Amino acid sequence: MLIALGLLWPRLNLGAAASRITFWFLLYSGFAITAAFLIAPYA
Repeated sequence: MLIALGLLWPRLNLGAAASRITFWFLLYSGFAITAAFLIAPYA
């Protein structure tokens, strides 16, 4: 996913604010998915 996003990112026509929001949402989703996989064996 990160490779595809890295190749696609320069082609997106986002403004500065939208680009910043998108970056932080993607970063948050990566941490949330990782945390879910780490917590799942103990649930």
